[in-house]
Amino acid sequence: MSKLDILSYNLESLEEIILEMDESKFRAKQIFRWLHIDRVESFEEMTNISKDLREKLDEKFEIKTLEIHKRLISKIDGSICLG
Repeated sequence: MSKLDILSYNLESLEEIILEMDESKFRAKQIFRWLHIDRVESFEEMTNISKDLREKLDEKFEIKTLEIHKRLISKIDGSICLG
């Protein structure tokens, strides 16, 4: 089974999921902040979330991040294109 991309959920949807996991609603705001403000790349970085909840999140979700495969730098003006 493939994991769901947690970054695709808005706060309201995340609150519903957290409640379904028998967790307090405020946890969704904490998680949302970690994802969209602090931009963590793993659940382990969410230090104010219990280890148990981080493990539950890791079982169900993934945090997809972008990778730079190619960086092109213009010799003319130094502009950068990422691909």
